[in-house]
Formats: sequence, C-alpha cells, structure tokens
Amino acid sequence: MEEVDLNIVGTVITAKYGTLVNGDKLTTDKEFAAHLVDVAKSAVYAEKPKAEAKVEARPEVKEESPPAEAKVEPVTAKPKATLKKK
Repeated sequence: MEEVDLNIVGTVITAKYGTLVNGDKLTTDKEFAAHLVDVAKSAVYAEKPKAEAKVEARPEVKEESPPAEAKVEPVTAKPKATLKKK
C-alpha cells in the first residue's frame, strides 16, 4: 500500500480518521487521498504523487469550418399530421 501526505484545507468528517480540520496533516493510502482531494475538495497533496508528476498538456484541437462553397438547401417537407379544430 502506497501512502501519501496531505494537508487538510477544510473540515471533513471521516469514518476512518474522525473529524479533520484546516491545518491538519494526514498520511493515508493513495485511494483515500484521491477521494479527499478530488471528490471532497477538503485536502491538497503535500507533494504531488509520482503518477501526477508526468501529466502532459493535451494538444489543442482546432474546429474546422465547412468549406465556403458548401450550400445548404432549405427543407420543404410538409407536416404529416394536421390539427383539426372541433
């Protein structure tokens, strides 16, 4: 089991460690640490985990616009049903 160090940045109540408050330091398993940081937003990593150290930015994807010569034809279909008044 790999352990990581966290700094608590809010108040959070856990079954495993009881109540943790701003300023507390916690050493816990990687999965529980990820929950406190990513889901509960009540902690930050004291050091970045090794897995996050190699995160690379995604290349920017450019949206392509349709060619200038493309024509859009209007739809001229008639409705299949009509509303009858009583």
